[in-house]
Amino acid sequence: MKIYVLIKRVWKLEGNFHIEDGKLDESHSSYMINPYDACAVEEAVRLKQKYGGEVIAISVDSGDAAGPLQTALEMGADQAIWIDPGKGSGDAFTTAHALADFFEGEEADVILAGPVSIDEGSGQVGPGLAELLEIPALTNVTNLELSGEKAILKREVEGDKEMVITSLPFLMTIVERLDSPAPMLDIKDAESKSLEKWTWKNKRYVNAKTETIDILPVSKKKGKRLEGDVRQQVGELMDILRREAKIFQ
Repeated sequence: MKIYVLIKRVWKLEGNFHIEDGKLDESHSSYMINPYDACAVEEAVRLKQKYGGEVIAISVDSGDAAGPLQTALEMGADQAIWIDPGKGSGDAFTTAHALADFFEGEEADVILAGPVSIDEGSGQVGPGLAELLEIPALTNVTNLELSGEKAILKREVEGDKEMVITSLPFLMTIVERLDSPAPMLDIKDAESKSLEKWTWKNKRYVNAKTETIDILPVSKKKGKRLEGDVRQQVGELMDILRREAKIFQ
């Protein structure tokens, strides 16, 4: 069984962000694997351990996807593939098309992805890829069982649960953690695993549907330190809430 996991490189939240002329200066930024995608890697490794097969992590990135893909290998993926889409602006639409072109020559039984990425949060790549490949797409999956060519999935739906039976191949996005222990890291063996680069040549005149034209830094007011003992601080805080925040009238 071939299990693919979609990976995205995202900014480290605790890192420093430098914005110049409305664009992020990447020379000051550090990156990591999207946390939701890391959960998908864990689930893919669990599926391999239970049903056999291999796990392939795949990422579309015009920058440097080596770091996040290496993380996926250390988590237990057997192989990593980096799709270079070339120069130009990319978005969820072009990413889905690049992946679809790659999968035209590949056999995939299950494709996993995180529900969203922490940077853009569109949640469109997975379902968009499934649409292009004409395979079922199941989102917010909480449990999965395979039986031959059938899959039984449970998913969250507006605060309730839904059970779905589908056939392979299919794509699913998972919640943060499924109800099973995480697999052990495979850091030592990761050094011997392959990371291949695949250049997206057949772009089929696909243009991005969205473009980031400006990034506005969040302006914050300087905080105020309250003086005195606790009683005085509470009194001053209530006065601020009444006069400035106008919470109390």
